[in-house]
Amino acid sequence: MAKITIEVATDKVTIADSATIPPLNITERSAPPTSSISGDIYLDDGTNTASGSPGWRRYTGSAWEDIGTAGGSSLTIVSKSTTYTANWGELVKADVSGGDWTLTLPAASGNNGEKIIVKIMTGTANTLTIEGNGAETIDGNANITLDIQHHSLTFVSDGTNVLIV
Repeated sequence: MAKITIEVATDKVTIADSATIPPLNITERSAPPTSSISGDIYLDDGTNTASGSPGWRRYTGSAWEDIGTAGGSSLTIVSKSTTYTANWGELVKADVSGGDWTLTLPAASGNNGEKIIVKIMTGTANTLTIEGNGAETIDGNANITLDIQHHSLTFVSDGTNVLIV
């Protein structure tokens, strides 16, 4: 098991493998602790069949909930140069050197907190149009455009529409 580092304000604690540090009870394991109290946190190593992926879990007093991906979120990097529908969790490297094209964002509904980053990789006069999914909007607009090399935008779902952050 790996070490876990926790930073709170300026205090930093490193936990070797699994440990209890009052008032925290944080462990890296393949299944939730059997004796838990509300607020307990554990780092799921990804072999827990209930979650299926590594990440932080918090006990609500009645159930375990996902509270984040271990080590922060990772992105799948894709390079595109023609019409494409993106997926949450991607960094889209957009090439517009061959002409204008459209990238459609996936549904925001049911994907609260998910993100996509889009970056223009080429410097030409062409434009990338980024559209919301169906009637969903991007900061209240049906679409936005990018046309400057090395500019990027981060899109985050609020569960209903998409925000630019």
